[in-house]
Amino acid sequence: MTQTPDTPLNDRPVIAREAEAARAAQGFSRAQFVARLGYENVGRGYRTYQEFLDGHFEQAFILENLHRACGVDRTTVLLWLERSRHELQIARIEADARAFRPHGAIKTERALPSPIFVAALTGADRLRRVSLDFGAGAPSFVEQMRAAIPERVGENGEIPAFGKPVGFAINLTPWLAHHYDLEGNFIEETAQAAPLGTASVRLG
Repeated sequence: MTQTPDTPLNDRPVIAREAEAARAAQGFSRAQFVARLGYENVGRGYRTYQEFLDGHFEQAFILENLHRACGVDRTTVLLWLERSRHELQIARIEADARAFRPHGAIKTERALPSPIFVAALTGADRLRRVSLDFGAGAPSFVEQMRAAIPERVGENGEIPAFGKPVGFAINLTPWLAHHYDLEGNFIEETAQAAPLGTASVRLG
């Protein structure tokens, strides 16, 4: 959450808005308020307080002393903090939703690869993800998944380290997935996208 000096106060975290409202109500300048927070080096404190206002509100020293600077009790500051964390969590969820693109997930005998280094070296975890064609003339998502699965398996009919495909899911949103068997028969709807997992290996 990055802000600029011109960013409207309403776009800042709750705790920043409340702190600035309390500062203004008491008639303090930013420098005076920073001194009330307990910073001996006002210049350094000013920069830290600006970061606090810009969204980096988990500043231990400021959180410890903000109640005195604002003229409120500690409980009030804790409520501001919880509301700020909640707002941040919601913003992250909304950002994830905007970035999400529906895709297919091949379900296999093993949800976790074994041995894991095989999946990491071969990129087998990526073989389980299928990008879907959204074109007007494209086959249905179910047909696309059924066509993709044979292309993802080896000669033994398995995805390395994951085993044989047992079905597939179509992740429509981060909170909605439709699950099918290998024949394309609908099984269930879940309130969470089917996980794909990742595997990596570090040498040296």
